Amino acid sequence: MQQNSIQDINNFSEQIFNVLKEYLDDVDLYPNDSCLIINRKCLDVFIDNIIDTKECDIYPVSSLTRLGEDNLLEPDVDAIFELSSKYLFVY
Repeated sequence: MQQNSIQDINNFSEQIFNVLKEYLDDVDLYPNDSCLIINRKCLDVFIDNIIDTKECDIYPVSSLTRLGEDNLLEPDVDAIFELSSKYLFVY
């Protein structure tokens, strides 16, 4: 297993955050059953409906968002970091 740095986890977390932010900014452009999808091999992250997800992990968007102070959904930084840590490990 490849050793990663904390910066690798932060970068992957930022990638997930940006994908979720883009989704939340234009939620009407996505299918109703959209999920966050991560390709396990290359760590590509995208939002789509559940399609051919071979070699991919699927997460409900709701598990990675929270209600912000302005009563709007926003990416949940803690949940995103926890998810990132499942893919990249620091020893």
